[in-house]
Amino acid sequence: MLEAYCRGNSLHLNSMIKQVEMISTLTALSVIIRSMGNKDAANKRLQQELQIRKEEMQHMCSPLNPTDCLGELLVEECRVLGSAKLPLRLTWRNPEVLAQISTPTHQLIFKNGDDMRQDMLTLQVMRIMDSKWKHQNIDFCMTLYEVLPMGRNIGLIHVVQNCQTIFHIQCEAKQMGSSFNMDVNLLNKYIYQKCSNDSKQYMECVDRFKFSLAGYCIATYVIGIKDRHQDNIMLAKDGRIFHIDFGHFLGHTKRKLGINRERTEFVLTDHFLYVISRGRSDFRSTHDYERFRESCVKGFMIIYHNARFFIALFRLMLCMGLPELSVQDIEFLRTSLMYEQMERKDVQVAFQHIFEDVIKSGWFTSINWFFHSVKHLSA
Repeated sequence: MLEAYCRGNSLHLNSMIKQVEMISTLTALSVIIRSMGNKDAANKRLQQELQIRKEEMQHMCSPLNPTDCLGELLVEECRVLGSAKLPLRLTWRNPEVLAQISTPTHQLIFKNGDDMRQDMLTLQVMRIMDSKWKHQNIDFCMTLYEVLPMGRNIGLIHVVQNCQTIFHIQCEAKQMGSSFNMDVNLLNKYIYQKCSNDSKQYMECVDRFKFSLAGYCIATYVIGIKDRHQDNIMLAKDGRIFHIDFGHFLGHTKRKLGINRERTEFVLTDHFLYVISRGRSDFRSTHDYERFRESCVKGFMIIYHNARFFIALFRLMLCMGLPELSVQDIEFLRTSLMYEQMERKDVQVAFQHIFEDVIKSGWFTSINWFFHSVKHLSA
């Protein structure tokens, strides 16, 4: 089939050859970068190597989306990221005529050393959830970026622009005198400042935040996404919040000295609730909080009514051989979807209890975030 496609679409063949050559170049380059201990030296070496190979790595279709054209490679903007596998962040100019208005550049992350199939599966399941919600006229403003495995433990990730991790926002605040413990009103202040103190724009951003937070609370609960620290949650300029890096799912948690660090079903801290209530300290008694909770329950019930479909989907994916996806792990999904409970009212009440438990246990997440801050801000 692939041969027939290549023979019948010769115009696309040259672009695909350039993509394959680019991935081979980046794979070899990432090995060199990972052998270097100093990050500044690694960044300098990366830019030197890219400058030499610049011509063969530009003016092609994006492997993630054939409708995106990668123009000139902006070598000076390419850099090595600080996570364990030292992924490479690459930037190309967008050659489209109106690109300067919306998307002046295309940015991709190349990773070598991580199995990205789990991220791809998780995001695809979230896309299906989003489709189910939109079919019921509910838009949770999900940000579902592209991930493409392109070999054994190598692949590309689309960079969502105009956003920052919560940890980066916290770092900026710490430079202005904040402590390791994140101020409960920090995200609300950040959104308001990004809106240039425009009340109307701020209200629109809070609405997007509220809907996107509800969508990700449901999705991360159902799929059992874990390891939710500040570096794995991002906030966009327009108010949308979204999750990244799905290395642990179906309830598989990270442990420290044999202790389970994650005690809540999903992440919902006072920092988020402050935004929903527009900075009110009595957020749990506000109408906005009640509407948010109702949105979460309504969104979960839609997924519950499609429980058999999602369980069957994960069963079909058992052949992928993912370490965290086995027949036993499917039981987690049956539990989170409350598959054995047949009464709609009982399911609603059960999910409301889970929601309230998460609110009460939010301090567990705050403690985890505190230690994450101490570890990385002190480094």
